[in-house]
This record gives sequence, structure tokens and C-alpha cells, in this order.
Amino acid sequence: MMRAEHKAAGTVGILLLTAALSSCSSTPQWSELTTETATEKDSFPPAVADSSSVSQIDPDSVRLQWSSDDVAYYSALSTDDADSACLVVVAEDEAVTACGRQAPLTYEDEHGTVALGSTAPSNDWEQLSPVLWREA
Repeated sequence: MMRAEHKAAGTVGILLLTAALSSCSSTPQWSELTTETATEKDSFPPAVADSSSVSQIDPDSVRLQWSSDDVAYYSALSTDDADSACLVVVAEDEAVTACGRQAPLTYEDEHGTVALGSTAPSNDWEQLSPVLWREA
């Protein structure tokens, strides 16, 4: 596992980038993030949309993957690196953005551990959306 720095506003989290054994090729596997047409729900809250924590996000690629009363998870593509995808965690109108080239992209904070990618990091993860998983 490799740690990577990420931009954060408020919420403190640990980003762990993990490479699945099948992701040894140099071709990114993020095409599954934007297969659905964006809808109104696929937008950040206004307080987040203008923040520096999402400045490297392609706004047309943002998709809400899952939400509860206190947290929402979005996927998006990076404008800084065409081969990177980002997981944006929004809680209390603050966002933490974690980007990486290899799936699954794993993020941990006080809400739990989630992973972005078409397959789970292991068999004991709960699927929240086609590309978002939560550690059971």
C-alpha cells in the first residue's frame, strides 16, 4: 500500500492507494465512472463546488455514488492528470478529495473505509454503487 497526499478542507482522513493485482498495466481503468448521463444530483453542494478542495475535478465527470444523512461520496475525473480518478467525500459542506491512477482507490475516515473501482478490494466489502464499496 502507498500513502498519497490529498487536499482537505476540514475532515481529516487517510488515503490509501492500493493496486489490485490485475491493475499492473499502464492503461487506467476509470471509464466505468462516467457511463451514466449526469443528473442534477451529480453536482457538489454550492459550498463545496467553489472550494479549492475540488479545483482539480472535471465538473462534467462528477457522479454521486452514494450518500447518507451525514456524508456523500462522489466519483470524478481529475483535470491535473488525465489518467487519474478522484473520490470526493463531502461532509458538513466540506470536501476531501483523493485522486489516483489505480483502482481500487481506498479512503478511510471517521465514516469508515470506502473504495472506488469496479471491483472490491476483497470479498468482505459491501457494494454501495457499481463503483463504490464499503468495508464490512
